[in-house]
Amino acid sequence: MAETTLKLTVKKGVGLDRMGRGEAGGCDPYVSVWIGPRGPDGQVDQGHMQTTNFRTRTLDSAGAQAEWNADFVLKGVNPAHTMLLVVKDTERVSDNRHLGQVTVDLGYFNPNEMKQHNFRLGPAPGENKAYTGELICIVQFDYQRPQAAPQAAPAPQYAPRPQAPPPQYA
Repeated sequence: MAETTLKLTVKKGVGLDRMGRGEAGGCDPYVSVWIGPRGPDGQVDQGHMQTTNFRTRTLDSAGAQAEWNADFVLKGVNPAHTMLLVVKDTERVSDNRHLGQVTVDLGYFNPNEMKQHNFRLGPAPGENKAYTGELICIVQFDYQRPQAAPQAAPAPQYAPRPQAPPPQYA
């Protein structure tokens, strides 16, 4: 397989879910980037993703509008894999709170094209929420799409072999 490079800029989050936050606290979001195959059940699960985890810095008190402008370059990424972007709120005294996530099959991106994408964040599996904000990213995935197998050349067409002359003329 040819060398592949995924260039990802996590620009900002817009309208991030702040539900459950009190007056005293602000939203301290960060984004984790996971790349890997889907699990055996076809679902995206961090347990089946690459152990390499890329993460933006945490923005203290960023609120519902967070701006990271974080650049990531991943080499050797399989175009058949899936990217999982997870946005969480850093909690100082408890587990970090899930704000939203988006799953994108890498084959979705046009090869060698840099483009901004506004990914709509959804809830984690099993959560009963709808829309939880947007994640704005710039993605460029440099790779070659597999070429169709070359067609076998048609068998050469020869003129029929002439029949041997009848024995009386030999």
